[in-house]
Amino acid sequence: MENEAVVEVVVFRCKAGTAAEARRLCKSAVDEARTHGGLLSDVLLQSADDPHLFVHEVRWRSLEDAKRVAALFPTFACAAAFQAIMAELVLMTHAHVVPTG
Repeated sequence: MENEAVVEVVVFRCKAGTAAEARRLCKSAVDEARTHGGLLSDVLLQSADDPHLFVHEVRWRSLEDAKRVAALFPTFACAAAFQAIMAELVLMTHAHVVPTG
């Protein structure tokens, strides 16, 4: 499974009043991540119960690509602003897609 595509799941809560900024910064982060290769697609979900809670699902070509680009995140133009609005990182994990039936 080493060279198989992986899905990165990031669940985070932004500070009150910053949900629109969180959506904008996620797009900026994805746009910059794409320039480093390996990012296949992403989906950003915003909780219907808590508008400050987000789930970001990012599909990568490989776990190595995900980790390589994650290591570069602190250098992204949006990194400082993203950290400033972040209230809590609830979960960050990588998973392989497995058949269910």
